[in-house]
Amino acid sequence: MMAVPAAELPDGSQWSYEVKWDGYRAQIVKNGRSVSLASRHLKDITTQFIAVAEAARRLDERRDRLRSIIGDSGVLLSDALPGTAGRQACRPALPSGCVAQPFRAARSDVNGWRARA
Repeated sequence: MMAVPAAELPDGSQWSYEVKWDGYRAQIVKNGRSVSLASRHLKDITTQFIAVAEAARRLDERRDRLRSIIGDSGVLLSDALPGTAGRQACRPALPSGCVAQPFRAARSDVNGWRARA
């Protein structure tokens, strides 16, 4: 679900919220050693997040033996540059990095799906 801005918070108990982490939505497609990342609008962002692609490539080398996956994930941006934080800080640095725990959510999602299959 996409977040939308509001002028004021609603009243009552019929609403909830979640923290918005700064980062990029990423679809990770892995087939053997071939890995690609795509943005929400399906733009190829693989070269912007080489560390994420490498983490996906290494999945079949681990105990998981995940050779083919399609994962919907987020690439979170850290405060990698002194005195700044998030996407604003990382924009000038891309594609050199600013990736923090990029694959943790996707792995747990995939493992949960495999357990139900």
